[in-house]
Amino acid sequence: MNWEKMKHIHMKSILFLLFVYTYPAVTQPKPDENESLRARKFELASDLYFDAIENANRGRFEDAQDQIGMALTLNPKSEPLQLYKRLLDDVLAKRVSKDVARKIFRTVRSNDTARILELLEKALDSDPGYALTYLRRGYVFQFNGAPEKAFADYKKAVELAPDFCLAHAFLGRVYRSRKDYQNTIQSIEKAIEIDSLCAITFDDLVAAYNMTGDCRKALTTFQRFAERKSGRIYFSDHVYECYLTQGQAHRKNREYEKALSKLNLLVDVFPDFHMVFRERGVIFMEMQRYADAHSDFTTSIQLNADDQTGFYHRGKANIKLKKYEDAISDLEHYTLADSKNASGFYQLAQAFSADGNYEKAIVAYESVITLEPSHAWAYYQMAFACEKAGKHDAAIDAYLHFVDHAPSDYTQHIARAKDRIAALTRR
Repeated sequence: MNWEKMKHIHMKSILFLLFVYTYPAVTQPKPDENESLRARKFELASDLYFDAIENANRGRFEDAQDQIGMALTLNPKSEPLQLYKRLLDDVLAKRVSKDVARKIFRTVRSNDTARILELLEKALDSDPGYALTYLRRGYVFQFNGAPEKAFADYKKAVELAPDFCLAHAFLGRVYRSRKDYQNTIQSIEKAIEIDSLCAITFDDLVAAYNMTGDCRKALTTFQRFAERKSGRIYFSDHVYECYLTQGQAHRKNREYEKALSKLNLLVDVFPDFHMVFRERGVIFMEMQRYADAHSDFTTSIQLNADDQTGFYHRGKANIKLKKYEDAISDLEHYTLADSKNASGFYQLAQAFSADGNYEKAIVAYESVITLEPSHAWAYYQMAFACEKAGKHDAAIDAYLHFVDHAPSDYTQHIARAKDRIAALTRR
């Protein structure tokens, strides 16, 4: 399919979905007990659809694909759901570029709000006591940047149907946007109390616990959410923030034991998530606990073989442990995967130089300088390698470049470079 053409037909499909979404409230009475399961499936499918569109608009295509897939299991006859499922499949199969897909979903997100609200107004005229219609209109308001109107509609939905889990969940989302975190927690926990499967706004609950400073509760709450995700863990930005803002702040202040306490907590909660071990390894490196750092970086790589940054950090640890051949192996792997990162080549050059392979060290330093022409230390270290390799003219040239690029407070190293230039010139 030519997905560019979808930008011209998206309005028809989105309005079709939203008309079906609102139509029962316009033409049918409230569902009785026998219809409640069908109604709930329909509500969840619609909400999953909107969350999928939002995730796709942000470039989170895997999350969007999962949500559209779940929505289709609840509403398999929906043509718009089938249409966007195909688009997401094509994006993840790299048959459609992510840029094109994001343009399409941004267009979908900015659909004809006035038409949707008109349908919802008709629904409320027909039945002003139907909580679901207020929820739907509140979602449209929230989706289109009117949180105060959304808040009023969600409050009305809760008033009309105190046991309506989705109304509590979305009310919690608006409380979060107001930075009212206690009410966020209260509303979303109420939704989960009513129905343990009502996890649509779990991420807002994690964020609220994080913002109140309850890091452990944020982590355990996220763990409950992650366990529902068919075996794949989604590492929440708010969980990351929970230790980033606390653990990393302690690391910056060299409060390493406090930093470790945050990372140890994450290891306990997420023993299968590679990033936790990698981040703890960085702290061990700064504490000069190189063997512990090496162990954590190895675990990170074992948990995720695509964790290229893990190879970079383990390479650095191997240099500190004087395991130069292992360091070279790790850093060559890393620079092959990321040929634009000067730091990788710099560490590789350090490993070659420490291992006595000055010719290869020089080549690696040249790669650093190609990527970062003002990298003063690369010139200085390359000059040393050139001297060791007997390339005196190249060493002089590298020392001269170091003197040109070195910060003015590097007085001792600048003086040494000038001395070496003089000594090499006399030869």
